[in-house]
Amino acid sequence: KMGHDTVGAVAVDVDGNVAAATSTGGITYGMPGRVGDSPLVGLGCLADNSLGALSATGHGESIMRMALGTRILLGAAGGANGITIEQAVHDGLESMRARVGGHGGIIAVLPDGSFAIDFSTERMAWGLATVAEQGKGSLSQSEQLVGGGTMQVGIDAPPKE
Repeated sequence: KMGHDTVGAVAVDVDGNVAAATSTGGITYGMPGRVGDSPLVGLGCLADNSLGALSATGHGESIMRMALGTRILLGAAGGANGITIEQAVHDGLESMRARVGGHGGIIAVLPDGSFAIDFSTERMAWGLATVAEQGKGSLSQSEQLVGGGTMQVGIDAPPKE
């Protein structure tokens, strides 16, 4: 069985505290004792209240070589140079593809609540729940949550506003 079974989550609370988690089944036919990107903080999983939270999936060796999680969150830190989290994620994935031939997917959130979901693989299942204020409109394929907010899920494309 060929596995594509990484599960990641990122969250931010109303005070800007962030959290991230990544669980992986590893790589099919991986070397015994291989350590992938998921348990290595700053590579495939990272949470820092001053930067944001990120979880990655994809070719672990490429993610590690690029220090992808740290690279992306530092790129979006405080909106430096006008770079949004969406652009930082896109640029990080594209840089990984161009430099080391790796593909992957990223979910990320900043302490201000801005987020990005993007991937360079054929598909990536994802879900998004927000406590957005009423009157801001709803996302495509979204559902209203009890108590307010929206939920959106997808597999073939990142969320659209």
